[in-house]
Amino acid sequence: MEKQDTDYYGNKNKILCENFPQTFPGHSRDIEMEDLSGSANFSAIVLNFVTSRKFIRAAMIILGGIFIGASVPKILNPEKFAEIVFNYQILPGIWINILAIVLPWLELVTGICLVFDLFAPGAVIVVNLLLMIFVCVLAYDLARGIDVRCGCFSTDIHAGPANFLYIFRDMGFWLIGVFLFFNIVAKHD
Repeated sequence: MEKQDTDYYGNKNKILCENFPQTFPGHSRDIEMEDLSGSANFSAIVLNFVTSRKFIRAAMIILGGIFIGASVPKILNPEKFAEIVFNYQILPGIWINILAIVLPWLELVTGICLVFDLFAPGAVIVVNLLLMIFVCVLAYDLARGIDVRCGCFSTDIHAGPANFLYIFRDMGFWLIGVFLFFNIVAKHD
């Protein structure tokens, strides 16, 4: 009987290392899987852990919590957030207020969906798109030499200016989002 595992949505999949035959035909020397048992077992353990339902749920809760935490100050102070958006000097004036009102609520709803596993594939797609936009906009303004306040977790316009560490932080969040994309959206039937 073959050992099988299930992915996040309960689909039966073989564990990666079980997809390989015990030997690798076509080589001048057949390599026995037993020769690689230490690294193969470790790889299988890590792969099983990283793709386990608990690990994926933990990543969803962490990223959802980040988005919920980021949305609250913006929802409570839309006028200050609008000023931060204005300082990015990217959007035309008419879109600034609309974005300052809509974006925080989108972050909140998306974060709630991730934390409570509601509409997970859609929430993961939205989170990845938002994080991609955040990274690109911040990098664009830093490259132009514009002194902007991030506005990610605070609406304090007197906070220190954004720097490349903010981009790396957001890229770390984005890596979590990409991990969720491949484990939820790409595997979703």
